[in-house]
Amino acid sequence: MNAFLKFQTLEKLGLMGFFYFFNFYAQAFHKKYLGMGSLFMNNFKRKPDPTFNLWQETLLYNHLIPLNHEFVKHPQDWTWSSGQED
Repeated sequence: MNAFLKFQTLEKLGLMGFFYFFNFYAQAFHKKYLGMGSLFMNNFKRKPDPTFNLWQETLLYNHLIPLNHEFVKHPQDWTWSSGQED
């Protein structure tokens, strides 16, 4: 067995060791505290936008950022805008 394959095997075993440790830890934590779901990263939920007006305001705000921060004098001068006409 050459040195490169030996290193890859050891590296894989090391990573698998962390995987098994975290998996065991999460299972033990859930068992003790009656937990469910992910332990190391919080889940997130998207909130639906109930109003179309808020969506319009958000879109307008995003497109006017270069103007509000005085990067350009007119919105159509912003090169990277998705509203540019070809």
